[in-house]
Amino acid sequence: MEGPYVLAHYEGAAAGQLELQVKQVEGREVGYVSIMYLVPELRGQGISQQMWDYAESFFRRLGMAEYQLKVDVGNERAKRFYLKSGMEVLGEEPNSMGDPCYRLAKKLFY
Repeated sequence: MEGPYVLAHYEGAAAGQLELQVKQVEGREVGYVSIMYLVPELRGQGISQQMWDYAESFFRRLGMAEYQLKVDVGNERAKRFYLKSGMEVLGEEPNSMGDPCYRLAKKLFY
């Protein structure tokens, strides 16, 4: 894992996907987690945390002061994971498809 597009593997098979980017949000550059997905049968085994640690390290290496993402309002499991990882809910807004989502953020440097 070294770049912004990561295909996670577990026991030789594709297990998840992570896509990271830098975006302009409210006039400033922030790290942005576009996609974080782990196949359902592997959730709860620590793989998500490894992917998350990679994402945070990636944004730190780029010098991002914070990173953000959106999570569907109905995805309580993911929201709990993100909050436990130190993110805060900034508000509710639609995603690119118009579905209601929460925008979350985590400060890396103050």
